[in-house]
Amino acid sequence: MQSSFSFWKLIKYFLWLGSIGFGGPMALVGYMKQDLMEKRNWISQSDFLNGLALASLCPGPIATQLAIYIGWFHARIWGATIVLLALTLPAFLMILIFAIIYTSYGDVVWKHAAFYGISAAVVAIIIRHAFLLSKMVVGNQYWLWVFFAISVVLSAFTSIAIYWIFLLNGILVCLIKAPPRFFSSFHTFLPIWMGMDSFSHYPMLLKLLFYFAWAGTVVFGSGFAIIPFIHEGVVQNYHWLSERQFLDAISIGMITPGPIILAVTFIGYLIAGLKGAIIATLGVFLPCYLCVILFAPHFNRIAHYEAVKAFVQGVTIAVAGTITGSTFLLSKNAIVDIPTVGILSCTLLALYFLKKIPEPAWLLMAAIIGIVVKGFH
Repeated sequence: MQSSFSFWKLIKYFLWLGSIGFGGPMALVGYMKQDLMEKRNWISQSDFLNGLALASLCPGPIATQLAIYIGWFHARIWGATIVLLALTLPAFLMILIFAIIYTSYGDVVWKHAAFYGISAAVVAIIIRHAFLLSKMVVGNQYWLWVFFAISVVLSAFTSIAIYWIFLLNGILVCLIKAPPRFFSSFHTFLPIWMGMDSFSHYPMLLKLLFYFAWAGTVVFGSGFAIIPFIHEGVVQNYHWLSERQFLDAISIGMITPGPIILAVTFIGYLIAGLKGAIIATLGVFLPCYLCVILFAPHFNRIAHYEAVKAFVQGVTIAVAGTITGSTFLLSKNAIVDIPTVGILSCTLLALYFLKKIPEPAWLLMAAIIGIVVKGFH
């Protein structure tokens, strides 16, 4: 039965979804499909599928892009802007509170003990999401597993920059599936990719804005895609955070609702306080926001370009591979003894056999185990 539509009701819906939206990107997509298309009939099936297709072709977490598209569909740029704010504001505020508590309590024993357990469970969750993403993208094109494996090896055992792995995979899959006219337009973007390290002399807040906006361009399909890229930048290249702080930030992103990509709020706060949190969050969502409002009016033309779809498929395979490769690096600090091996193994089994229980529940359980194992020693 169709319910009456008002834009205020749409804003309230996305505030609600941003407050309870656990379960990853496809769970959020499922909520929107059920609530907005099937129950309320606020968007037709064809328009919903158009938004989903656009979200899969452009950089950004797929659920966030779909929400932006729904806002754009109803009220163009104004609608896209307000819906993005409504979806992300609840989790942003929660993560900000966690960041303040985290920095205020310093070396409190229970905090380290809790994150000792959570970090091991986080590695298990990242492994699961990498597998699900790669399985979804590969489908029955099993030759794409070769590109997945190469991406895993390159990201885990070499010093090649993550964005070059994405770029190489996208080009190779495009060459195989839809050669070669795509490159006549694509080559114009190469200087942007190649010159992003030149902002190192800028003030810190400007560095954060540029860096996280750049990071937002490599997120295809799942917010988990940003993990290897951000790890490479903030830990290995710029040394803004330690390995432990980075893992703790990802953990906070997982135990709060909304997109995992909001872990950058926590990272930004650790680097430059409240201004850093705001700037990092604005930066990382800027690419997906701009992609939707710029391409949505022309999507019917863009969607038919096989080369675009092939390139995005190649990049997404690389994303899944580098997410998997990043677990090797993250596990060096997370999987350090027999209890953490046990937490990792049990979390993987739980995620496989008990799919209906949300991931934050397993993270909470891991935190309790960590406190029991380490907190009272």
